[in-house]
Amino acid sequence: MSLTSEQEQVAAFGEGGLVLVAAAGTGKTHTITQRVVRLINKGVTPSKILCITFTNKAAQEMKERISATTGIGLESLSIFTFHGFCNYWLRKEGHRMGKKNYTIMDQETTNNAIKSICSSTALDQASYNAIENPDIKAKFLTNENADQLKDKFKSAKTYISKVSALGVMAGEAILTRINLPYARQVFRKYEEYKATMNLMDFEDLHKYGTALFNHYLRINEVYEYLQVDEAQDCGEKDLHLLKAINISNILAVGD
Repeated sequence: MSLTSEQEQVAAFGEGGLVLVAAAGTGKTHTITQRVVRLINKGVTPSKILCITFTNKAAQEMKERISATTGIGLESLSIFTFHGFCNYWLRKEGHRMGKKNYTIMDQETTNNAIKSICSSTALDQASYNAIENPDIKAKFLTNENADQLKDKFKSAKTYISKVSALGVMAGEAILTRINLPYARQVFRKYEEYKATMNLMDFEDLHKYGTALFNHYLRINEVYEYLQVDEAQDCGEKDLHLLKAINISNILAVGD
């Protein structure tokens, strides 16, 4: 597929930072892969070019497109999801921060663990009253991290387990702000359970990966160029991770 004049400018972009915003279906991913191809053809070592996207399917498609064009094997291309990138480096260098030989929890395992902890943890009256208080509930449900809680819940315990799950994603601070002792207790037990069993959930990969790049590993000495696809989906945690990666030659594309 040939490039338009605008796409050509992006594909030929060299050093520095560039943010590309365009409507869905306008060939952004094709353009980003063509930039990688151009860099490789200019002599940049493929492993020095990092691409990050949001799904395994998208990452695989980018690998296949670039491999088909350049003839380079898939294993030589550094194309990951955010979680996959963190996991890759934690497996290699996580021992620096005491993280090694861990098992990754999928979402179902995470949900089952929280459900089990909730079932074995008494729901105190203060937490019950708090979650039934319309003012508290409204404040919590309008929090930017709480989109998944906007459904109607069948019971106080179901509701509070969802709050605890949010703690897994957003950290204990949010549970402290809304004064839910039960949720904090569940969250702490969940953290203890993971530590005892040497488990990591997806949020841990993000958290510990960011810490690894901030404090233990200068990952910008490994990669020279960074491409971020579907940048409109980046949340605060993703932006913290990109900041920790700290590569100045960055192309971010999004809707």
